[in-house]
Amino acid sequence: DGALTPRALARMIKDSFDPFGRLLRDRRDLLAPAQAGLEAAHAWPGSTVDFRDRYRADSADHVVWHIQEWPKVPVTAGFMRNYSGLLRRLKDSVDLQGMLRVWRMQSMLRAGRVMRISPGWLLS
Repeated sequence: DGALTPRALARMIKDSFDPFGRLLRDRRDLLAPAQAGLEAAHAWPGSTVDFRDRYRADSADHVVWHIQEWPKVPVTAGFMRNYSGLLRRLKDSVDLQGMLRVWRMQSMLRAGRVMRISPGWLLS
């Protein structure tokens, strides 16, 4: 009583990997209630990509946080919510392409300076 059927468990696993596909699966379950859920073979993500800072499975990015020191006062389950928004804003505010352009320009200027003062070249 209260336990999930194998198809319902497979559906729950798929929904955790692919939350944006949940609406389509809900519609399919409404149209064919006798076949609600998923077969176990289709529970896992169809495509995955590893990035340095996240794991993409189907339509969702998954992030794991490491908490170095737990709070010393009682907190609610969502105590990290404010930090995730702050980090997202910081990440969005950093212009990585602009930083890369500046770094390339500095490297070219530095290389030109080294070439001009190396033996056999005249300073102008």
